[in-house]
Amino acid sequence: MSTLTALETFFGDRPTSEQIQGLSTHDIERLAQHVNESSSTTELASPPQDALYPGSWVAGNWHEPVGQYDLNQRLLYHRVLVTHDPIADFFGIQNRWLYEYRDIRAANGSMAISGGPNLWNRNLLYSSIKDSSEQVRHYLARTIPYIFELSPLLNAGVILPRPQWKVLRDRYHQIGTSVRHDVANDSMVIGAPEIAEKLGPLPLWDNLLGLHASLNQAVHKSDQRWEWQYEFAELARQLAFADQYSTVYVPQSSAELQLLRLKLGQLTAEQDTAPRPETLAEIARFALPNLKLDAETAVDIRQNESAFDEWRNRIRSIDRDSRGDSHSQLRQRIQDELTPVRNSIESVSLGSAMRKSVEEDGMMAVLSTIGSGSAALAWGTNPGQALASGVSTGVLVWLWRMFRRPRLEGESLIFNSLQRTS
Repeated sequence: MSTLTALETFFGDRPTSEQIQGLSTHDIERLAQHVNESSSTTELASPPQDALYPGSWVAGNWHEPVGQYDLNQRLLYHRVLVTHDPIADFFGIQNRWLYEYRDIRAANGSMAISGGPNLWNRNLLYSSIKDSSEQVRHYLARTIPYIFELSPLLNAGVILPRPQWKVLRDRYHQIGTSVRHDVANDSMVIGAPEIAEKLGPLPLWDNLLGLHASLNQAVHKSDQRWEWQYEFAELARQLAFADQYSTVYVPQSSAELQLLRLKLGQLTAEQDTAPRPETLAEIARFALPNLKLDAETAVDIRQNESAFDEWRNRIRSIDRDSRGDSHSQLRQRIQDELTPVRNSIESVSLGSAMRKSVEEDGMMAVLSTIGSGSAALAWGTNPGQALASGVSTGVLVWLWRMFRRPRLEGESLIFNSLQRTS
């Protein structure tokens, strides 16, 4: 039983924020038990071969409005995303499973930096806030309705939530071992800060991207190699999650991809050929009105497999050819590549509108819009009869071709769906 099904079973229907805010402490305890039993006992099927894990920032925030933009970019290209399960993890994660980091001390002993998910994640764990029913209700009332809003993606298998608490429980020691190996690796110790500076922030946890903390003075010698332990642990956690659920970790940023390459030495084909985040971001800017992609449209564009394949091929081609482009060059390239697609859609849309006009009002009504002189050339209401009778003026030939224009196919079909999304 999926968490979505477990929620439907518990509430009996799609719950509103008001209903959730009205839960009693006893109701919350019952819900926690129900969700924990479901996520503990349910045997989840392996994801399809082309599924991927987009990393903790997207996988851990897909259910939050703040994560919608990054989620939409991935939905433009990737068929299936394996994500964290926010409700199962809220109730299921125990503090004892969270990796503990060492303090980073100043050389003179005057101060130290402490961190870790026990501090960062406190308000997102039932085990930490269960004594405050108001906090619990607030989190659930914010999260559950939005999950139901995205339910078409879950029901269609486009998003596959998986409980992260099992990874934290089962892979606790392996994550610690991975961190120690990275700390002992000169390439990782030197490379991580360089990557963050040149390519962008690295994640620390689901809800923390960047925000690397460092002392403004000399660090104790024995702690110097541990300054990037948070980023190393997060990389290990993401790899453990992907391995646990038989999928591939494809980072959502160039910085994360480079850190992964540094750790593993080489990338898989899926990791190496996935379109860059900046390419997906620019395509989203061009293709999506208001940068929004509703769940129904995201499902709909996957219904025609050949059309979606053609769309994905176009994205890969743009990404491959734009390597080395500046940001402005990439934006111009995407406009040059996709504007003809948009123009062809507008032409077909015009043809569809004219066909409908002919069906409803007859040929004379259409021709009347282009002037009485041309309209006088039309006989009857059937453009085929007019042509067959020898009326072959440029206007009628052009109109008939418009009426016979084929339906949208391939990437044009996908692009049109994206343009019309609410």
